[in-house]
Amino acid sequence: MTTTRRLTAIDKERIEALRAEGVPASWIAEDLRVHTHTVQSMTPANPEEVAAWRSDFQHIRKDPELFALHCEFAPARRGRA
Repeated sequence: MTTTRRLTAIDKERIEALRAEGVPASWIAEDLRVHTHTVQSMTPANPEEVAAWRSDFQHIRKDPELFALHCEFAPARRGRA
């Protein structure tokens, strides 16, 4: 669920740190209860970390147990058909 609220300085620092680590914007947004676009517009993701995340995720997808955990904890996709 997303809400309209002002982000604190601590929220902004957390977004920057998590994005630098390559954490997907949708995960950060769900945690902070803001829209994904809010996270994306604040700071771009680190391309090297995103590439590493995508590579790691391929291993997660191929392991049924890890993928089940991912599905359990990953934010629901909204607005996609």
